[in-house]
Amino acid sequence: MESFFVLFKIIEAMENIQALILAAGKGTRLHAKSKPKVLFSILDKPIIDYIIKTLNEAGFKKPVVVVGFKGKLIQEHLKKKAVCVWQKRQLGTGHAVLKAKNALQGADKILIIYGDMPFWQPETFKKLIKSHQKTSATLSLATVILDEPSFFQYGRIIRDKKGNVLGIIEEKEASEKQKKIKESNPGCYLVQTDWLWKALSKIKKSNSGEYYLTDIIGLAVKEGRKINTLPIKDWTQVVGINTKEHLNMAQKIIRERKNHIN
Repeated sequence: MESFFVLFKIIEAMENIQALILAAGKGTRLHAKSKPKVLFSILDKPIIDYIIKTLNEAGFKKPVVVVGFKGKLIQEHLKKKAVCVWQKRQLGTGHAVLKAKNALQGADKILIIYGDMPFWQPETFKKLIKSHQKTSATLSLATVILDEPSFFQYGRIIRDKKGNVLGIIEEKEASEKQKKIKESNPGCYLVQTDWLWKALSKIKKSNSGEYYLTDIIGLAVKEGRKINTLPIKDWTQVVGINTKEHLNMAQKIIRERKNHIN
């Protein structure tokens, strides 16, 4: 039994999990004309720097970053801290992930997050990986209960009466009834790579003309794949920066954290 446990740990350690940051968006609601929103600063530190630091602390030393709008500025800023790949046409998050396929060759699993979310904690990524492995899931995702999910424009988690995940509906596609759902999708996924590429090739263009990464959840359900969810209790971890109001909120959170430490 002991030898089997050791073997399991060796196999587990051999798994190659890579991190992917989606950072190609224009930041329209931030009126970001001269620079990408991930280079906007929170207390004199660019948003993307918070994310890179967190990933490094979680064990991801050189994440892949999908860039688009003003992408050269991100490349110049990150230098050797990440591998940058391009999404020149803004066709949605599903399309963005596909653009990183070559850079992610050899990965068994991919952790996917958005580049405008500076408050994730290393422990959260570690918990997601651990629960993913424990449940033998094909797809794992973080979820969070928010009083006003529309403030962040997050998609809603759709479940059946038994609590099983059926899919995610994006804010812009949701009905008024669906918008009342408080369980939200902050955009943190861990996916088996071989299945991911197949799933992305099957998703269809939405009514808004984009290929949504979130559509892979519905595909996983149809195929009977195991979907694992990790509830996030600290809502401040899921603050995404899309508007001036979000940026002001982020500044306040950082100040409060610093005051708490001091």
